[in-house]
Amino acid sequence: MKPINVLVVSSKYPPEYAGSGIRARTTYKRLAEKFPIAFEVLTSSVTYNKSAIYDIDGVRVTRIARKPFPLATDEKRGAITFTNKLKLGCDYLSEAVLTWKYLASNSKRFDLIHIFGKNWVTAATVTFAKAFKKPFIVELCNEVDTPHHYEPFFLRAILGGRFPGKTPIVCISDMLKNMCESYGYKDSIWCRPNPVDESRFFVDEKNKAAFRKKYTHFGPDDILLVYVAKFRPSKNQILLLDVLRELPEKFKLVLAGPVVDSGPLFERDKNCLGKIKEKIRKYGLESRVELKSEFIENVDKYLKMSDIYLFPTTTEALGTPMLEAMACGLPVVANRIKGVTDSWIEDGKNGYISSLNAGEFAEKIQRALAITPGILSKKRQEILSQCSARVLDEHYFSLLKELAG
Repeated sequence: MKPINVLVVSSKYPPEYAGSGIRARTTYKRLAEKFPIAFEVLTSSVTYNKSAIYDIDGVRVTRIARKPFPLATDEKRGAITFTNKLKLGCDYLSEAVLTWKYLASNSKRFDLIHIFGKNWVTAATVTFAKAFKKPFIVELCNEVDTPHHYEPFFLRAILGGRFPGKTPIVCISDMLKNMCESYGYKDSIWCRPNPVDESRFFVDEKNKAAFRKKYTHFGPDDILLVYVAKFRPSKNQILLLDVLRELPEKFKLVLAGPVVDSGPLFERDKNCLGKIKEKIRKYGLESRVELKSEFIENVDKYLKMSDIYLFPTTTEALGTPMLEAMACGLPVVANRIKGVTDSWIEDGKNGYISSLNAGEFAEKIQRALAITPGILSKKRQEILSQCSARVLDEHYFSLLKELAG
């Protein structure tokens, strides 16, 4: 069978850390191993502001990043002024022209385009695909208010503001599905969680103590709480230090994940990590908290060495590590996010939902310890039936075949 050639367009892509980029990479690595699929990647960046061409896993990646006025995309920056709107317009035009130039030269090599996330490069790709009737998939990876990508008024007037025909829209949570339906997209939505790779994420009690010894200084008798996430304010790691103070001494905490080392978000995220370190010292928690501010390649081993996974994030479109933790047999204690955490966590079966109150969160952690392995296993199988990579990859391939004609 002739391979299906896919252009994967992702708002970010490794080595830059972002959930959407990691999912794009892992999804297409698996698909290319299982099915006759070939792919290349077009991406942009927040951390970097320099275009480049490089290889990852033997896959060619083209990065378009050339913003004349790179601005932080922090949600706390406040109202955008008229001057900033002009600067953002220049940023869009600069990267859009380069994107259209790339697509004009290369799009004929690809049967379809798969778009992950949102930024100027993905927006320009949507416009190009609409203008030249190139089939594409839109995958919503983050909490957003609209399924549509930015397009200047004159382009919307010419091409229309909506996606053409039955362009597939992949929604990773009920929250995103409901939002898309409110825009009139019903028949073209595929609502599914991010795939969980069962070959990596599974119950592994045999190696639990060994992983714990290798990656932490905590012992087998400690009750180990883990949270793996990028260090940024919305991930809310700092709450867990207050939670830990509410728990007995035997409870220990690992906070692990990358922090950006350059770009417009550097100061924000550096300050976030600094406040966490300061609070650890203030509370005298040095012996109970292990902090790893680096990219965690072997997330599965961090989960397998743990007793409970914590998920205090304030906003999330899905939270794939929550599902991966469940696949490893862990109960999860999470912040209540409607249409996200409450879609997957059933109190007393695979964890507990909590408010972001330290006392309540600590109480739910202690209650989660009482959930028996049998109950966890039953719920684990139920969830894997919906999010297993084995099941979802088959559906992906069928969708790609259909779009490729």
